[in-house]
Amino acid sequence: RYEFTEALAVEFDYTRTGWSEFDEIRIVGDGRGAEGTTLATSTNNWDDANAYRLGISYQLTPRSELRFGYTLDKTGQKDDFFSARIPDNDRNLFSLGVGHNLGDGWGLDAGYMYVSFDDRKIDSIRAANVKRVLGLLEKMAKDEADKYQKFWDEFGKVLKEGPAEDFGNREKIAGLLRFATSKSDGDAQSVSLDEYIGRMADKQEKIYYITADTLSAARNSPHLEVFKKKDIEVLLLTDRVDEWLVSHLTDYKDKHLQSVAKGALDLGELEDKEEKEKVEKAAEEHKHLIERVKNALGDAVKEVRVSSRLTESPACLVVDEYDMSQNLARVLKQLGQDAPMPTPIIEINLDHPLMQRMDNEPDEDKFGELAKVVFDQALLAEGGQLEDPAGFVHRLNRLMLDMSA
Repeated sequence: RYEFTEALAVEFDYTRTGWSEFDEIRIVGDGRGAEGTTLATSTNNWDDANAYRLGISYQLTPRSELRFGYTLDKTGQKDDFFSARIPDNDRNLFSLGVGHNLGDGWGLDAGYMYVSFDDRKIDSIRAANVKRVLGLLEKMAKDEADKYQKFWDEFGKVLKEGPAEDFGNREKIAGLLRFATSKSDGDAQSVSLDEYIGRMADKQEKIYYITADTLSAARNSPHLEVFKKKDIEVLLLTDRVDEWLVSHLTDYKDKHLQSVAKGALDLGELEDKEEKEKVEKAAEEHKHLIERVKNALGDAVKEVRVSSRLTESPACLVVDEYDMSQNLARVLKQLGQDAPMPTPIIEINLDHPLMQRMDNEPDEDKFGELAKVVFDQALLAEGGQLEDPAGFVHRLNRLMLDMSA
């Protein structure tokens, strides 16, 4: 015990517990004809262990005292039979109390105690059960694919939470996941990551995916155009939980999961060097057009750049590699959370007739109208909502009238 001041004192003590004395526990009858009869016997073979206690007391008034205590009871023991204590645990005891001397030998104490256990046995049982369940699911997926597909259709969304909830089994759980892809038939989520990797193109280094509100929006997204051209399969993620999934499952069997709507397009060894040089040259030659589009759209976009992922559409919206995706921001808003929408980057397809028309448009007002229509179309194509739908309709009608004239 050490007294820092007249009011504040700290105590510390160490105790060697005597659990070894309880090597045998007997239950003896005490009535109904069984008095003195041994009903049950348990041999525990416990070992002594250590207990540590820290106490702090503070004199609030001459008659009142505030007390805090912490005890670590390291008494983990193996106990397969009856026990008067919790076996195989370290116990943490926290206490807070107030004592008041009423005088004449009377006192009043009030306190609160909290006990927590580091339960190694339960953790071991949990880990063994999880391992067994995952093993059974792996066997079902391998030997009874149709049966596993029915299981997936019912519980797949729950299983997708696994990589985030159980990091230690992340790879095993990921192997059990099923997805729809740009090459799969129908709406069923039936393709595993192992099947995807087995079908990857030569020199493909990443697993590509896209998130969207619906399967049709994902299949028809302009972000997939270059992937369709190069025959690269893309996972189509349309469940709300998918955004949570890919934020924690960033790789599988040394293959990085890459969103096709984030960052600059990176196809690695699959990228055509001549096409890349062509895009860079076109960007240099059309600097004025890029500047005009940026001026017309203002703060609605972070950047304007020439696209290497578009083959049919005039433009698409992407976000920076580490920004929140547009789809995730929409999901969070639907769930009632105040999630700021990331400012997108607009990529333009210089080979598209609409962009060529814009490049040749001398009237800045008409150019601005066209730029805003292109932006709104790109926003709608990736599943977004227009801030001013009526304005979009008016601009589109004016442009249609001008074309007919």
